[in-house]
Amino acid sequence: MLYGDYAVTPASGNEVIVLQWRMLMSDKRAPRNTAAERPIVHLAEAMTNPNGFIEAQEAQGQRGLVNSDTLPTNLRGNAREQLEAAGVKFGDVVEGDSLFQYVELPEGWEKRATSHSMWSELVDETGTVRATIFYKAAFYDRDAFLNLA
Repeated sequence: MLYGDYAVTPASGNEVIVLQWRMLMSDKRAPRNTAAERPIVHLAEAMTNPNGFIEAQEAQGQRGLVNSDTLPTNLRGNAREQLEAAGVKFGDVVEGDSLFQYVELPEGWEKRATSHSMWSELVDETGTVRATIFYKAAFYDRDAFLNLA
């Protein structure tokens, strides 16, 4: 869950609202934060794929981003204003991962992978590329940003 384990004993209606909101937020998907994992995890992965470990991590990162409910927090230029005007709703920063924030995309919008594992696209309902998204998932040098197309 996004907020870990918690217990709420309703004394008034407010606690129930907070609990419901947290439950809704727990359904959100975020990319794997490789930098927050213990180094032994990366060692084990590298041992199983010594010749392509980083490339595999980048490809997994792209899949995680494309299938997530997030966009990078680093929105270049006036990207936030332009995306909000187009109907993108911005939420909170992902807990424990300041590279990403939760978003709700307009109906028909999606993120799609490109042939390069560090680049993805944000496309609207007509298939028009609205933004390009860079995400380097390698644990030793994670970075993410969005540029308007």
